[in-house]
Amino acid sequence: MRRPLVRSAACGAILTSFVLLAGCYEDEAEVTIHADGSGAFRQRIEISEQLAYVFDHEPEGQTRPGPVSVPFSLTRDSTEAELGAGGVIETFEVVDNPDRSRVIEIAGTFESAAAFFASHYSIRSLNLRLWKVGDEIRIGCDASFGGGGTTLTIDHLYGMAKGMRVIRTIRAPAAIRTEHGEADGDTVRWSVDLTDRAALEATKQRLDESIDGVWVAAFDAAAVGLADEDLVVVDPGEGTEAGVGLLVIEPGEGSEPR
Repeated sequence: MRRPLVRSAACGAILTSFVLLAGCYEDEAEVTIHADGSGAFRQRIEISEQLAYVFDHEPEGQTRPGPVSVPFSLTRDSTEAELGAGGVIETFEVVDNPDRSRVIEIAGTFESAAAFFASHYSIRSLNLRLWKVGDEIRIGCDASFGGGGTTLTIDHLYGMAKGMRVIRTIRAPAAIRTEHGEADGDTVRWSVDLTDRAALEATKQRLDESIDGVWVAAFDAAAVGLADEDLVVVDPGEGTEAGVGLLVIEPGEGSEPR
């Protein structure tokens, strides 16, 4: 499969290719879905002193280029705005280290996985989506890159963003099936790693195995208490696989994919 061009930030649209020039970036998030449809999430972001400086000195009102029109500064208020009614942030901590690097840790809960995965926080910051096909619940992680209309390949990005690592982990209420990522029982883990050449080559291989730049995992819908009316429901006879990468869920606009 053709390797996707740079589009949205790798599993987290915080950075553009221009910002990545400034230093390393690590972003790890984990989402747990319980059998009743509720769940929890946590995210840990670590940015270098250079990136922290960029974020701190953006002009007031500056927005991120690309698909996310929110301030560069990652604050509790901006994150709560992205999450909306999709969940509750319980902790939001920012630590500036002695070397001037910065760590941001976010943790929260949600009552409905459908509402959480339909939030801007899940779709645009974590790049995670959830929908139903037949008797399966599917979760997708958009693994493509980008921002600002650039057309950089992952090889170009490696040259600018060495030190970048993004990890997404999903824990489901049943065994997870996937051909993309590392699956172990009820857990799947996806990663984009540009820390060295070996990690780059492994990431390129995983991208080649994706469905139009999206990694997909599935588990039995009967294992979780989510009503069809709360989910995006895709007819498996309507070219589902080809449309996975185009599936967008906009909060407040119903449950139909567009």
